[in-house]
Amino acid sequence: MSSSAFSPSTRSWPLLEARRSTVAELQESLRLAEREEFGIRVVEVVGAFDVLDRANAVESRDSAMLRAEVLSGNQLQIEHAMQRAVEGRYGLCEDCEDQIPGERLDAWPEATRCVECQRRHELSPGS
Repeated sequence: MSSSAFSPSTRSWPLLEARRSTVAELQESLRLAEREEFGIRVVEVVGAFDVLDRANAVESRDSAMLRAEVLSGNQLQIEHAMQRAVEGRYGLCEDCEDQIPGERLDAWPEATRCVECQRRHELSPGS
């Protein structure tokens, strides 16, 4: 392992904390919206809404579930990057252990793979 890994005190740590906070706020907003929508869904079941209204409600629910899934994945990736920072491995690719370019970390502070390894990871089955 290279000794050039970033420490939690690097410039990326505040970015990771800010992104983690933002994702948590988005998740809470989504939970609140789902609670409000739940009341609407109960009325829908009881009320006399037409098929189009029900289709819109299902589409809205599916969209909210997808957003929640994406936010959860983002939160896990941010936590993973922060754990790597605590361990002194932030900034090193978790696959090839090469230094992740600073430009990549500036753009995507939660990156834990270099671009090439990330591409391979995304193209591999089951990822």
